[in-house]
Amino acid sequence: GGMSNYESSPTIINCIFSNNTAEDWGGAMFNDNSSSPTIINCTFSGNTADWGGGVYNLNSSPTVTNCIFYGNTARNGGGMLNLVSDPTITNCTFSGNEATWSGGGMANHWSGSPTVANCILWGNSDGAVGNEIYNDDSTPTVTYSCIQGGYTGTGNID
Repeated sequence: GGMSNYESSPTIINCIFSNNTAEDWGGAMFNDNSSSPTIINCTFSGNTADWGGGVYNLNSSPTVTNCIFYGNTARNGGGMLNLVSDPTITNCTFSGNEATWSGGGMANHWSGSPTVANCILWGNSDGAVGNEIYNDDSTPTVTYSCIQGGYTGTGNID
């Protein structure tokens, strides 16, 4: 879509990824085997892909801080899709994203352990399970966040 990072660790600050399309992975950004990309103060809006409308992380561990994910669409992971990935997501908002299968806001698969802190996930939709955050064989740690429908973790609110 907008940017593909393979075995790299770029620093991306104050960028807007809008209306990008990827046939398969990562409408705005695809991180593949990238250990530590840093994404700060970025907006991901109106991006489309089969997997990960906004961002798709595959075997990657980006740090995502102060970002907005709005109006992105995908089959799986409207805002963000994490496969075998451990991103750290702090002070981010996911709203108005859509997945036709699962994870309107975020989908986590295959032994991923994302850390989500002080985030808002509200008003996202998916066709399968209705979750803001969908987990399949993943164990995210979510704290001090506002999650529509609630979410287990310290300090979370609905």
